[in-house]
Amino acid sequence: MVLKVLLITVIIVAGYHDLKCRRIPNWLILFGLVTGFVLQGVSGGFLALDDALLGWLLGMALLMIPFILRGMGAGDVKLLGVVGALQGWVFVVNTFLWMAVWGGIMAFIALVASGKIQILVLQLAASYYPPWQVKVAVLKSKTSVEKVTIPYGVAIGLGVISSMIWVWW
Repeated sequence: MVLKVLLITVIIVAGYHDLKCRRIPNWLILFGLVTGFVLQGVSGGFLALDDALLGWLLGMALLMIPFILRGMGAGDVKLLGVVGALQGWVFVVNTFLWMAVWGGIMAFIALVASGKIQILVLQLAASYYPPWQVKVAVLKSKTSVEKVTIPYGVAIGLGVISSMIWVWW
């Protein structure tokens, strides 16, 4: 129970900082990680500590490719690692699946709110129509092609909450 309270506290603070500053502070990651490992070791011994270590490594590994491709920041990768350290590898996989759903919803809302959904539709149409027709449509569009970002720490937090409510396996 203490680990779940700690996890909820960490994701609330991380979500707040990600919304406000678009960063997840390292002090929060370090606090969650160290406290999580200590509590896991005290409450469950070496087996719980082993599960926490595996969860931490898997959580970070799941987001390594999006990080390398610059699809998300290092704070998001480290935050999912903390989730794994606090709740184990099965929970972090469930959270990963849920956060993908929430991240997709948030990305769609951000695209609609920024007016960039038209460009996405045109890019998808490029695979069905001749390229010159799509280029003309893009040129006629007054929407700029700037990058739309979302605070993915919020999606991770929503994934954690969803995992606590609905477990996928």
